[in-house]
Amino acid sequence: MEENLVKWHSSKQRKYEELASEAAQNGWRFEKLIVEVGARGFVPSYVRKALTRLDIKAKALTNKLALLAQKCSYVIWINRFNQDFQTWRLVEK
Repeated sequence: MEENLVKWHSSKQRKYEELASEAAQNGWRFEKLIVEVGARGFVPSYVRKALTRLDIKAKALTNKLALLAQKCSYVIWINRFNQDFQTWRLVEK
């Protein structure tokens, strides 16, 4: 959830720093772009910056990411007591 985004972002930063140093030792170029979305649809500002670096229309995509996270959270919530819950795929319209 949104409360844990900072914690997990820091954890991923450390993990990918290790990969970046290994890549540098091998003479490789390594770029890290971490994309995270909260369970209630919160998209941190660094996600938009990362998408912009990839030359992607960041605003439209972050809006879609937020909506998709909300839909997925809702499906999980309404099925929280469903013993026969089967995972299914959301289809964008």
